[in-house]
Amino acid sequence: MSATAEQVRTAVRVLLRKGVDLNTTTERQIREELAQQIGSVEAHKKIIKEEIDTYLTETYSQSDPAAAAPAAEDAADVAQEPAPGAKRKRTADAAGTAAAAQPAKEPRPAAAAAAAAAAGDLPGIQLCERSLLFASVNTFKGQTKVDLRQYYQAKDSGKLAPTKKGVALNAADWAAVQAVLPQLQAAVEAGNDQFYAELPNDLRATTSTFHGAEEVPLGGRKRAAVSVFQGRLFMDLREMYEKDGQQLPGKKGIALKPEEWRKVCDAAEAISSAHGGRDTRYKLDLGSKRQVAISEFKGTYYVNVREFYEKNGELLPGSKGLSMTGEQWGKLVAGMPGLNAQLEKS
Repeated sequence: MSATAEQVRTAVRVLLRKGVDLNTTTERQIREELAQQIGSVEAHKKIIKEEIDTYLTETYSQSDPAAAAPAAEDAADVAQEPAPGAKRKRTADAAGTAAAAQPAKEPRPAAAAAAAAAAGDLPGIQLCERSLLFASVNTFKGQTKVDLRQYYQAKDSGKLAPTKKGVALNAADWAAVQAVLPQLQAAVEAGNDQFYAELPNDLRATTSTFHGAEEVPLGGRKRAAVSVFQGRLFMDLREMYEKDGQQLPGKKGIALKPEEWRKVCDAAEAISSAHGGRDTRYKLDLGSKRQVAISEFKGTYYVNVREFYEKNGELLPGSKGLSMTGEQWGKLVAGMPGLNAQLEKS
């Protein structure tokens, strides 16, 4: 018997709230658990993935609180950049309350790997000191495979945990990779980023050139960057603040899932046109009660990417979001190719 879509959504949410460790639990394992509880869920793989992504997005926004920006500075920012249609006032006392939780920046790969090495927890051979990419030999259900995989540092334990980005090669696959390694090396040394070699089991070894940047400064201490949380990618639009000479992520910002970010990119020209035409009626729905809108405050027009919440049947602007001036939005548009390249390669 197959479960209904609503049964699946409810069961996934209950399962995730119980504290499933998504560092080690795969979507297939979640589907198997759900099947035991409510029947076949094979027709609802997309719904299960959506619920997991939503859960991770919400968890991302609540992880590792960053220190708040100074109260006076925060109050001034709120006065300059309200959410679309909102005319909010905020006292110094309100501005000085505890900051909403925001994600800390991912630890540098070298530092994360050094910490794991010191604790004797390296998962294998690190293939690049600028990335948590490891090679290891693992045995699962009697099959020994070479695993080439991207890891990340779990914020709760500080240990390295595997992501879904990687490939497990059996003996024949690994032998095929070894056979083409000299050709791959020669292509890299020659600067040939179009080389590829077909491997067994629909695998392919390729060379490529990555031109992406780690982050795109937008001005006014705002920036856009690709970030990783529990193995999932996000496009993080955020305002930074300075503490002890370091730029740290502040509470003002929003982490977009890749599909939400793609909608922003696809509509970039329309958004620019709406901003240039001062069209405050413009709205772009990103899903999950998130949208891009044009807002105005004291004669200045902003591109506002924000999450809303529902109250008494009305959608109201929430705290998750970032407002950008026309100049800042223009820098984001100019940086989209590099950010997208990094998103694809991360």
